[in-house]
Amino acid sequence: VPALVVALNDTAAVRYPALLALWRIAKHRDVIPTLIRDLNGDRSDRYCAAHTLMQIGVDAKAAVPILLEALKDTSVEYIGAHVPVALALWRIDKNPAVVPALIDHLKGPYLSSTIGALREIGIDARSAVPALKETLKHQQDDVRRSAVRHLASVAARTNLEGEPRLYRVAAENCAQNEAQAAAQLIADLVRTRPGESIAVLAGARTHLRAIRA
Repeated sequence: VPALVVALNDTAAVRYPALLALWRIAKHRDVIPTLIRDLNGDRSDRYCAAHTLMQIGVDAKAAVPILLEALKDTSVEYIGAHVPVALALWRIDKNPAVVPALIDHLKGPYLSSTIGALREIGIDARSAVPALKETLKHQQDDVRRSAVRHLASVAARTNLEGEPRLYRVAAENCAQNEAQAAAQLIADLVRTRPGESIAVLAGARTHLRAIRA
């Protein structure tokens, strides 16, 4: 612990892992206040502090007010820290402000990481489906792949009778060279619902054949 405290005066690459280690080893009393302070620093500090708070999770409840303020800050200077700020809030207390903020963030430049955050949130981010359907038309392959993953995840975890369109929309907007990857993702996801796997895979294959044709 003393060596970790000394490391807090080092560069950011050393400092933030040291803060996390101090928390995990000793729940050091200075860790959370330091991270809260750093949320008001520059973009790099905010990003690293939010990412560390995200890893700490529910024990970082004292940081919620400042994280909420940071979530509202969509200035160019801080926009790159938006996703870790949102995920920190979600992991701490599943804050209801998170999903709407991420949906709005889909209009910005960090699409893949934003979709990844929505995917982590999972079924609780179901309200993001309409906005995600729009990202399936994006020109960048990685953005479309991220959207397919989230849509498939939502479809696999909801009533399949009520959400078959999610498979169709994902398949119809997925580029040809992504068909195999999409099929594998869906196959992996439905393993969590073995009773429905045959029906899910049959529907997925039907829609994915159209891509290969």
